[in-house]
Amino acid sequence: DLGAADLSGLEADGWRPPERFEVAAADGRTPLHGALFFPSDFDPSRRYPMIDSIYPGPQLIRTPKSFTVDSTAGPDQWPGAWDAQALAELGFVVMTLDGRGTPLRSRELHLASYGHLGRHALDDHVAAIEALARTRPWLDGERVGITGHSAGGAAAVRAVIDYPQVFTAAVSGSGVHDLRRYLAYWAEK
Repeated sequence: DLGAADLSGLEADGWRPPERFEVAAADGRTPLHGALFFPSDFDPSRRYPMIDSIYPGPQLIRTPKSFTVDSTAGPDQWPGAWDAQALAELGFVVMTLDGRGTPLRSRELHLASYGHLGRHALDDHVAAIEALARTRPWLDGERVGITGHSAGGAAAVRAVIDYPQVFTAAVSGSGVHDLRRYLAYWAEK
């Protein structure tokens, strides 16, 4: 062994690793993977509001696949991935989800958004939120917000318009609300 990680200091301060989960997509059959991030003072006897931290672009994933985040790496290390824990520290449980249309799985799953960017994204996120709220009594499915940047910002706005019964608040950062006013080559890819 060249070395071993010691997380005892983090754990002593209340940190806990994100909880990885698997849920069915809105189609009822495609398995999707995500993670839940908790505040350091998490108490399972309380009920926590949830924030969906979304990015539905087809070139990146949202759920970290490793402990560290390197913003110069590939599609599995996207530079916005570390903000989920920061939001959780404000008293939320934060969800990240890689829905249909995201990379690093099958070609079929990746191409789910080809020609209709983001079509399945919100459906999958709603299905995940509902499944998680049913199985985790500390998750308040009545208090759900959503946030994202760029394509995630557009998805956050679309979420409160299309699913007001699920999402009660949204924060959009630099939302790409009209691809005609964005980089034409990005949407073409």
